[in-house]
Amino acid sequence: MKAILLLLGLTFFSSTHLFSQTETEAPTLYLDVTVNGKTHQVKDGGTLSIDGNEITVKTSDILTFDYGLLQFNYPTFYAFEFEEDLASKMWTLDGNYFVVVYFEMIIDFELEELVSEIAEGFGRENCTISDFTFTIDDKEHEGKRIRVNLLGEQLTYDMVKLNSQDEKSHFISFQDTKNFNGTDSEESIETMKMIQNTIRYSTP
Repeated sequence: MKAILLLLGLTFFSSTHLFSQTETEAPTLYLDVTVNGKTHQVKDGGTLSIDGNEITVKTSDILTFDYGLLQFNYPTFYAFEFEEDLASKMWTLDGNYFVVVYFEMIIDFELEELVSEIAEGFGRENCTISDFTFTIDDKEHEGKRIRVNLLGEQLTYDMVKLNSQDEKSHFISFQDTKNFNGTDSEESIETMKMIQNTIRYSTP
């Protein structure tokens, strides 16, 4: 009998909270807004009226990466992943067509070595390597670009080694899956613009 009552209670709870949604929609995100000790629940993007003032509440479209030597903004839809082993740490921001990776290694590792290993992974015959320049705090950093043409798909893998005084090796890379005509994806253009406008670099 308790199980039946519990089921009925859950059914009532769901119907009262999801009555405005269809069965194919994700549940609505609500945000808690506390004003003078009183908490109000507002839909993401909704408005709240307080003392005659209309306040719009929504989640931000940007997140801030703040790890290792770098800080910069990036879009919220990018998936965040962190991996660590005895010799390295790696942060990955994974979009639909564009991927940003930050590496930190406990040993001194040259950019050319890492680029060579990555090219070997794609197959040397599928890669073309050229120079690449990336600006941080109005200072240009020299890097390398791997252009890959594999099974009809084109992508670029740009990598820069960051200067540091901590006896570690720090790298940032940008991987873009190109459009069919070989041009940069719209996602890479918008994300790189955001990163370039907000990136900060500091040497410990």
